[in-house]
Amino acid sequence: MDNLGGRYNFSYQLRFTKPAQIPGQGVVVDTFTLTGTGVANGFSTLLRAKVTFDSGFNPVGFEFDTLHSLHHDNTCGGCHSPTNGFGDSQGMAIGVQNNGFVGPNRAGPRNQRRSPLVINTAFLSALMWNGRFSAPSGDPFDNSLGFHFPPPEDDARFPPGSPVFRHLLQAQAHIPPTEMVEVAGFTGVCRSNDLGRKSLFCQFDDGLGEIVPLPDATGFRNEPIRRKGLELLNHEPEYRRLFGELFPEVAGGKPIDFRCSDLRSLSSSSR
Repeated sequence: MDNLGGRYNFSYQLRFTKPAQIPGQGVVVDTFTLTGTGVANGFSTLLRAKVTFDSGFNPVGFEFDTLHSLHHDNTCGGCHSPTNGFGDSQGMAIGVQNNGFVGPNRAGPRNQRRSPLVINTAFLSALMWNGRFSAPSGDPFDNSLGFHFPPPEDDARFPPGSPVFRHLLQAQAHIPPTEMVEVAGFTGVCRSNDLGRKSLFCQFDDGLGEIVPLPDATGFRNEPIRRKGLELLNHEPEYRRLFGELFPEVAGGKPIDFRCSDLRSLSSSSR
């Protein structure tokens, strides 16, 4: 890191390898370089970083971009800081309604969670503190038996042999943006057709960002929130350009979606 008088530039280079039965013969899954600018009192979550994967998937700033957050103030890097092994900088996580920093001076309401480290998580066959997301095969790189998830995703969302959801951690990444305390926020929940003004969550309806969609027929908001996030990405020309470089159908005019048929971005998980 280079100190620039109150700000600093950082650069991380990491290599992920899939363990092999023979020691020392692991297969390189992917490598990436992370560069960006931080501030002395914490890490900025705004568009000040670039992640470059050797596999060709280059989501510029996506880890740190709050665009897909319905509340527009938190994102993956808010609770998974590269300065903390891509883990939480807090003893108890601060999600939405934060002050825009990650580190000792992060402030805001705490959401009764502690975000685990992302580094090396790709090698775990069960995720989260209680292991509620898991690979029945015992190998997170093996989706031959699908991936086990509790409602509302359930096992059906990540079926055996899916050509799209090939890795457990990739499947798990669909969850955080849908969580109201983490990323989506509570804007609109005080409406009479939603939780209403008597709800304890009404105190967090600050009117900022996007209105949180109502639950669907399942009784959950996860998929409606996920679709709203995709809508925000599809309205951003820069993201359409980036995804279009990787997915021909997006370049051809189709919307960014989780189930794009061109899977070159996932090729690293099968190497």
